[in-house]
Amino acid sequence: MLTSYIAVSMPVLLYPVFWDTIFTVAITFYSGLVPGLIVAAGFNPLMTVLRCAINGTAIFYYDFFYALCGMVIVVVTWAISHNKKEFFFTRMVTILYLLIISLASAFASCLCASLLDTFVRLVF
Repeated sequence: MLTSYIAVSMPVLLYPVFWDTIFTVAITFYSGLVPGLIVAAGFNPLMTVLRCAINGTAIFYYDFFYALCGMVIVVVTWAISHNKKEFFFTRMVTILYLLIISLASAFASCLCASLLDTFVRLVF
């Protein structure tokens, strides 16, 4: 719910940060793969419906497919961070792991969105 509130209020707050991704990664890191996938799969369709209701526009169902990008971020985050013992060696190791998670999930999410734009958009 917090991610939905922040996403709706983001145009007002003018923050250039993807809060939904930050909270999805945090949930995955602390709670595991399944809760992260639930949040990632539910957030995008919920926000699409809310945005269309607030703006009074029609729902474009293609936008629901972007939930796959969030799910890819969750899987990459979980794959790197499921063994949390390594995070607590030193502060530098923790920072390097977080940097690796950020870069790998950003690359995977961009690749997923590009594939969606390239192939799925042709159907719609």
